[in-house]
Amino acid sequence: MVSAFFIFKSFLLGYLGSITYLERVEKLSLGTIVEQAGAALMKPDPISIWLLDTYRLFF
Repeated sequence: MVSAFFIFKSFLLGYLGSITYLERVEKLSLGTIVEQAGAALMKPDPISIWLLDTYRLFF
């Protein structure tokens, strides 16, 4: 389950692009407590970035 979450985040980051992704996470961080929690979980992390870099080698 955790690995699926990291895969989802990395695909989303690659699909939206870094700037758009970070803008959306920033908007979440300004919302309700639930949205802030979502923003904290969706921040780019080393695992998601590594997965994205690995996908880019193949696609």
